[in-house]
Amino acid sequence: EVVPPNRNLMIKKARFISERRAVLGLLGDEILILDLDSGKEIKRIQVGQSSLSDIELDEGRKRVAVSDEGGVAYLVNLEKGKVSKIGSLNKDKTYDLDFKNGRVMVGGRDRRAVVYSIEGRRAVTFRADFFVFAVALNEKGDIGAYMLNERNEVAVVRVEDGARTDVLKGHGYPVSVMVFVGDKLITGCDDGKLYIWRYER
Repeated sequence: EVVPPNRNLMIKKARFISERRAVLGLLGDEILILDLDSGKEIKRIQVGQSSLSDIELDEGRKRVAVSDEGGVAYLVNLEKGKVSKIGSLNKDKTYDLDFKNGRVMVGGRDRRAVVYSIEGRRAVTFRADFFVFAVALNEKGDIGAYMLNERNEVAVVRVEDGARTDVLKGHGYPVSVMVFVGDKLITGCDDGKLYIWRYER
């Protein structure tokens, strides 16, 4: 038991930094680095002032992107404990976030999916007809996907020019999770079903 119940940690999401350390996203908009052998806190970082929505690590496991209910996306340097604002183009609660190849994609209640380029300090906004419960970026960060509408369809887009390349239809329930794996997009619905889609560039 790594985190005893008496610690009263309100954990929203956890990701492994290494075999012996994990980063926890806490509901109080905090990031906690935990030693898995001892259960001790290595570092606790206050990110923002709203409730935390989601976290994702970058490929090097040295930075974590954070989104919260205030619509703000942050970047946290885990080694230095430094927090920097990525952007706040979502004007309401955010639900899901992905972080790939220097890009962060965030979906929210304001019916927007936003892709931020961390290095270039630019952003592309994609509109939806319903709450954006799930988003995903491919490994290169140049293709994105997000929940599009109340018919549970998923839009596939090119990040560079903002073009919509496909709409995936056939989900019976809202899509609550999606992830790119190689040349496939896997989507999961609230009914427990998984769908595997092959996409072409």
